[in-house]
Formats: sequence, structure tokens, C-alpha cells
Amino acid sequence: AGRQPIDPLDRHPSRLPDSPNEAQVAQSSIGQFDVRTTPLQMAMVAAAIGNDGVLMRPYLVKSARDSNLTVLESTEPEVYSTPVSLSVAQQLQDMMVAVVESGTGTAAQIAGVTVAGKTGTAETGLDTAPHAWFVGFAPADNPTIAIAV
Repeated sequence: AGRQPIDPLDRHPSRLPDSPNEAQVAQSSIGQFDVRTTPLQMAMVAAAIGNDGVLMRPYLVKSARDSNLTVLESTEPEVYSTPVSLSVAQQLQDMMVAVVESGTGTAAQIAGVTVAGKTGTAETGLDTAPHAWFVGFAPADNPTIAIAV
């Protein structure tokens, strides 16, 4: 009692360049520039693409219930922003479906469900092992879930 848990995880705040130039944007798109994001942020990216460019505010709890399962409090869907246009989102959706159907994300295929996803590699510095990422959403034509692993 009274002891603090040991936290072995190396944590850093999220970071995106304030005013990146074209070369930095290109490097960022493949994980090669100074970009730090969390799995939640990347799941939100996938969710916005799957939601036709509309980013919803994330919630960890949908509702709180009492012992009789009566809803005491619940969250309502709330638009956070629209980071990409419908046409851009639809192009990205098609590309992400192709990644899972025939690209680097075939391991994410689920029988009977069209999955959209994107693989990636994050580097953490010189002489360190890279970290594999996968973000996605499903079903691709009417998403109910977005993930980042």
C-alpha cells in the first residue's frame, strides 16, 4: 500500500510540425520526420477517413449504468472537425481497402467483412528497432469500428 506502480513505458507528448514544408510533409507521410502520435490519434485518423472525412469526438465510455442497468449518463455523438473532404476521404477509403485486399495489410482480412486499413512503420531513433502500425476501420462501406495497433 502507498507504493507507486513502476511504469516501464517510455512516454513522449504527441507532436506534429507547426508549419511543415512540402519535403517534411512527404517525410511525415512515411514516418520519417519528427511526428509523434498516439494509438488513439491514429484510430481517430482511420475513423475520420471511414466516416467520409468527418472526425467525431472520441469517448471511452458510451454510458454509465446502475445495478439495474438503468442508464445514468450517456454520451452523444459529436462532430469534432472535418479534416478532409468527402472526395479525399473516398479516395483514401478505396486505397485502404486495397491495402487489406491485396497489399501489405492482408493479415487484417476477415471473412465476410470488407476491412480498410493501412500498415506503417514508426522509427524511434538511430539504432533502434522500428515499430509496426496498423490502422483501419470496418466494415469498409459502413464503419462501426476504427482501430490502431
